[in-house]
Amino acid sequence: MTDKDKYLISRLDLMKLKRMIKRIQELKEANDAMIYSLTVGGIDYSKDRVQTSPANMMETLMAMMVDNTSEIKRIEAEVNSIKDSIYRLENAKYTKVLLEVFVENKSFRTIAAEGKYKYRSNVEYIYKRALIAYYDLYHNI
Repeated sequence: MTDKDKYLISRLDLMKLKRMIKRIQELKEANDAMIYSLTVGGIDYSKDRVQTSPANMMETLMAMMVDNTSEIKRIEAEVNSIKDSIYRLENAKYTKVLLEVFVENKSFRTIAAEGKYKYRSNVEYIYKRALIAYYDLYHNI
């Protein structure tokens, strides 16, 4: 398998991490909105949203919150597992760059400026090497 293939496979694997983090944020925001609806008495009696039974609505919201919370916990466990696998890379620069790109969602330019790298291309090189190292560590078992 070529390095380019390893790079692409690892990149796809770690893009899941970004999606999972985004999903956690969406679920937390949904839970906050439901809590607000429950605590402020956010029952909407407008013409478009006629609700016949506020008690059933509260039960439904509570059930949705419980489901969201369990999904958040499940996804967080997966995220932590992937982060742990990134931390197991032997090169600290690889770990740092992968976490900044996939967890903190930073651009190469920002990483270069913050990391005192002279050129963005240096960060891109480290990023590519890190993805190949990630592949070698977790797909060549």
